[in-house]
Amino acid sequence: MISRLSGIYRTFMGVEDRSILVRQTGILAVAALLYRQLDWILVALTASLVAILKYHHVGHFHIFAILWMGNILLSWGVIVCSQKVQVDFTLSNGWRRLVTQAAERSRFLGGILEAAFILGISLWAGAGPLYIFLRERIPSRALLVALLFMVSGIQMAIWAGFFVLGYDSLSSLLAAVFPVGEE
Repeated sequence: MISRLSGIYRTFMGVEDRSILVRQTGILAVAALLYRQLDWILVALTASLVAILKYHHVGHFHIFAILWMGNILLSWGVIVCSQKVQVDFTLSNGWRRLVTQAAERSRFLGGILEAAFILGISLWAGAGPLYIFLRERIPSRALLVALLFMVSGIQMAIWAGFFVLGYDSLSSLLAAVFPVGEE
């Protein structure tokens, strides 16, 4: 069992040499942790931005457009940074290796894992990690960029709706609890 888990981990990391594996694990642990923390900070900043925009009566479509463009720029930054630092901080390459190995053993299992990963990453992590995950699978750069725009748009439509609904619900609740101007 331990050797199987060790093999899965080596596949995920893409490293066979134990000394390199230990070093890469440390680097990846710090980088992935920082990336995840940044992800949550961006969620808080996005919620704050939506609240500010809604407070200033910016329409839902404009909020979506602002978030979409910001998400595209951020996703592109993640892709470029990932290529420059050569560290899989999004964990996308590791998941791609595991999905590929699973598909070699069972096409059905590989397909299920790939679909689940693509859905999860599309809704949460975003277009940058999805681009990295699919880079080897879809060699056409134009198609990958189109996918980046499409997935980013779908993700921001969902998140913009979620944040706008949250803002509207919270402001309605606060208005009901703390009525302004009534004596």
